[in-house]
Amino acid sequence: YSLHSHELTWGSGSDQQSITAVKDINDPNSLWIIKEKNHDYPCETGQPIKCRDIIRLEHVNTSKNLHSHQYPSFISGSQEVFYY
Repeated sequence: YSLHSHELTWGSGSDQQSITAVKDINDPNSLWIIKEKNHDYPCETGQPIKCRDIIRLEHVNTSKNLHSHQYPSFISGSQEVFYY
């Protein structure tokens, strides 16, 4: 599955842009840029990401960062994930 987003907001909870997982790996709405944590030196292309590294994921089509809150997801009941 690929992490996917599009111009659709959650119908409840945070009311932010929704993030889902999809099987289609060729969808341009599933492209993300891996970036350094806030206020850190830029990541170099090809640099491995290790367990426990703090990173940001930026959605290519919207330039928004992946984020979460304590709102429960209406789909799974787990923590809601969105971007802003």
